[in-house]
Amino acid sequence: MLTLVRRARRRLFHNELLFQGANAGSAAMLALILLMLLGTQILRWEVALLLPLAAAGAGLYAARKRVPSAYRVAQMIDRRLALADTLSTAFFFGECKPSTPASPEIRSLQLQVAERMAASIDVRQAAPYSMPRSIYAMTALTLVAASLFGLRYGLTRSLDLHPTLAHILQQTFGSPERTEEAKKMRKTPRPEPASPDP
Repeated sequence: MLTLVRRARRRLFHNELLFQGANAGSAAMLALILLMLLGTQILRWEVALLLPLAAAGAGLYAARKRVPSAYRVAQMIDRRLALADTLSTAFFFGECKPSTPASPEIRSLQLQVAERMAASIDVRQAAPYSMPRSIYAMTALTLVAASLFGLRYGLTRSLDLHPTLAHILQQTFGSPERTEEAKKMRKTPRPEPASPDP
């Protein structure tokens, strides 16, 4: 019985890690999107790296906090598999409150029934893995980041992240006549006003 509860608890922790990992992955993709849009001219890569690392650390902390206690896991298995509190009662008397006044014969019988049931339970039914919905957000953000990377590389043929995407687009699709005109305007000095005749 204890082995089943421990294994189910570990699977619940893995489920929580998957959920938090999808959130951290979304944060990483968001940082990459910002880097693709703003470039390192505005957003330093160290700052962009800090966002997913902070999300991963917070996710790991949250995953550890959200995993239920072993007794709660036993109750969850009872509920999910309709075991009429067999596991949780045996767990309560054996692990949580062994000093609770109860007949030793009843305790022993309860433990035997729980052990017999636990031996026939598949842990995959007791604590199934589930796909978090946040995986869809991470997938969408990954597609956006990949598209922006493809756009940048397609326009510049370089992996340089320094210029902003707006600057790259302006250089690629901007009007060359206007650019040349602006350069000439800067080079040509303004005429000084003529001094009045004495």
